[in-house]
Amino acid sequence: EASRAPPVGIDVMRMEKTAQSVTEMNIAANESLELDKITEAGKDLAPLTSRGYLGLNNLGNSCYVNSVLQLLFTLPEYQTLHPAAPAIFATAPSDPTGDLPSQLAKLGGALLGDRYNPGGDGAPPPPPVPEGGEEGPAPEAAVAPRMLISLVGKGHSEFSSSRQQDAAEYLAHLVE
Repeated sequence: EASRAPPVGIDVMRMEKTAQSVTEMNIAANESLELDKITEAGKDLAPLTSRGYLGLNNLGNSCYVNSVLQLLFTLPEYQTLHPAAPAIFATAPSDPTGDLPSQLAKLGGALLGDRYNPGGDGAPPPPPVPEGGEEGPAPEAAVAPRMLISLVGKGHSEFSSSRQQDAAEYLAHLVE
């Protein structure tokens, strides 16, 4: 009897995944890029972080999604999601991962609240300054809207992929 090659990426005996999917590898590669380091004339710019100025991490060609979401959360209608979040969460289904209002309220709380902004309520304290040393760079302020991206793209052939897409088409799909 010929021996069979073990399945790639799965340890069947332990029921564990042993390799990353292509999507996971793309996300990991994109998360390690430092394309968000903006400089002008060779000088580092001071990051602007405060309520309403929180960024979104690129999760593998998700810049079109981030652009749309950041645009929407500048609108007063979407800014009401932050203060309304407790009421939205109270009426959410038992599994809010599939509930669009819950996911939008969650993102609104992150973008418009202080929890994830350096120095805001609930944010981790800055690292201590070494004795006689200089203060390090400000921590980056960004969140990763993975659940919302997954929910909105669910069942859509283009937006459920990790391929680059059109922001206007995504906006139309999101508000349908």
